[in-house]
Amino acid sequence: MDMWKDHYANAEITVFWDPSKCVHSGVCYSRLRSVFDPLQRPWIRMNGARNEQIIETVRQCPSGALSFVRNAELEEQTIAGLVFRPGK
Repeated sequence: MDMWKDHYANAEITVFWDPSKCVHSGVCYSRLRSVFDPLQRPWIRMNGARNEQIIETVRQCPSGALSFVRNAELEEQTIAGLVFRPGK
C-alpha cells in the first residue's frame, strides 16, 4: 500500500521504500552498507555514498520496493498520497 511508503532525501535525490513490496533479499545492504543498513535508524542514510552509487543500488532491488526520483524533477506535486515540496 502506498500509504506505507517511506522516503529518504538528500539535496539531489529522494529514495522511496515500500515495505509491502520488500522481500528482504539483502541486495541493497550487501552492495551499499554505507547507505542501507537495517540495523541502524534511519536504515537509509542518504549521505553515505555518492548519488550515482545509491541510484545503481536502488535499480538492483529485485522486488521493486526501492525506487528513486531526482529532486530537480519534482515540483510541488503529490506522489503516493504525500505532498513533496523540494527544499522543505
